Amino acid sequence: MTQAPAAASGMVRRDDRWIVYGLPVLVLIARLIVNPHYGFFRDELYFIVCGRRIAAGYVDQPVLVPFLAAASQAFGVSLVALRAIPAVFAAVTVWAAIVLSGEMGAGRWGQVMAATSVALAPVLSAFGTTLGPDTVQMALWTLATLFVSRALAGRPRYWLAAGVTFGVAMEAKDSALFIALAAPVALILAGRGRALATRWFVGGVALAILIALPNVLWQWRHDWPMLELLRNGRAAKNVLLTPLAFIGQQVQQANPVAASILVAGLCWCLLNREQRWIGVTYLLLLVTMIVLHGKAYYLAPIDATMFAAGGVAFERALHRHVTFRGAVLACVLVSGFVLLPLTAPVLSETRLLAYRGWLQAHGVHFSEAERGRAAPLGAEYADMHGWRELAGQIAEIRRKIPSVPVTAAVFASDYGLASAILVLSPDGFVPHVISGHNAYWIWGPGDASSVAVIDVGGMLAARGECGSVEVLGRLHGRYALPVYDGAPLLLCRDMKASWVKLWPMLKRFW
Repeated sequence: MTQAPAAASGMVRRDDRWIVYGLPVLVLIARLIVNPHYGFFRDELYFIVCGRRIAAGYVDQPVLVPFLAAASQAFGVSLVALRAIPAVFAAVTVWAAIVLSGEMGAGRWGQVMAATSVALAPVLSAFGTTLGPDTVQMALWTLATLFVSRALAGRPRYWLAAGVTFGVAMEAKDSALFIALAAPVALILAGRGRALATRWFVGGVALAILIALPNVLWQWRHDWPMLELLRNGRAAKNVLLTPLAFIGQQVQQANPVAASILVAGLCWCLLNREQRWIGVTYLLLLVTMIVLHGKAYYLAPIDATMFAAGGVAFERALHRHVTFRGAVLACVLVSGFVLLPLTAPVLSETRLLAYRGWLQAHGVHFSEAERGRAAPLGAEYADMHGWRELAGQIAEIRRKIPSVPVTAAVFASDYGLASAILVLSPDGFVPHVISGHNAYWIWGPGDASSVAVIDVGGMLAARGECGSVEVLGRLHGRYALPVYDGAPLLLCRDMKASWVKLWPMLKRFW
């Protein structure tokens, strides 16, 4: 028999605490154990470097994630400390989905289904493995929906909590602006616009603007580099999807089996007057991402909300079919665990290669969001390999090759190479590192000499900027992205132009 729904007041029944608190704690413990394997993800290294040079904003992101990344390394370089942050956000997302589902009317089975779907959805699992803007987004978008729902249920002060949540989300990723705008528009379209006519809503909007304003001002002062980056990404880097392909990716990244829970949640919201605004918000975001050619995972932070609604929908549809409900939950669990090794590092590299091969042989298709990043392990896992080897190679070059001046700076072709050297170099061997990629270009060349520069990736030599070139070695990373494995390490001598003249031509925002 279906249990009575959790009270809209947010109170948790004593006998339901194992669901509301126990399942998120289980997710947290599992993530703390699983997450710190392989190595630092390329972007995580970049976030650490950005956080060490704290600013109101950066070319490609606001300040929150860099701040968290750098703070996690306050007591030394630690993958365990860094990966504890996504573990916490994954647990918070599961908790918020459980509570939201309960307040929508789900009983215990519906809440367990919501929690299971959220915890094992491949895209949300990926967000819970490595630290990135979407790690924060999946938790905050779900929390914001919960707070708005409570405000609509006669507790208008929750508009302030929603405003703070939206503001913090925009300090994690600029695209949070889309849901912050879509939610009130959806309320109007769903016939709930009167709920916005309150001073609490105005106060929430003011708080969101106040929190997000520093990053907006930074972007404005620097001529909106994020817009340039997005244009460049669409033109040369991102895989552009047709509308049908984009929708297909939503199914794949949600888990093709659990996607039925998501779709049921969307339909239930659209048919339910109280929750219709949530369904309309999803559709507005879906259309926006398709029109703007966003990456498929840009929509994923709202998936936890739709899974919460799906738990309600399935529970009500199957309330007389207990056995069938158990079978549905089992299917979601099994399929989720089958796909888990693709987004959480639970297997060794050799076993993962074999497992991916087995999945491909049984019809599982792997797709990449960016061009030229295919790798045997998959792009995400490949980007966790080779960085310590690179930092060690640069330290050895500077220590053992007489022709390399001790004061020679390192020019790296992209922020991954640059950040790996800065974060992972042995103590006492951290060189001056520069790059033209994203935030590094804003930071400039500093006092780097143009007499001799270690050219990591060979970009300077390829451009013909060197008077002479000495080959120092090549990058070696067994499981790294093919574009990095074997890339040249060169000594660029007597550069033909000063850094001041050359720097504007080295800008790469993508």
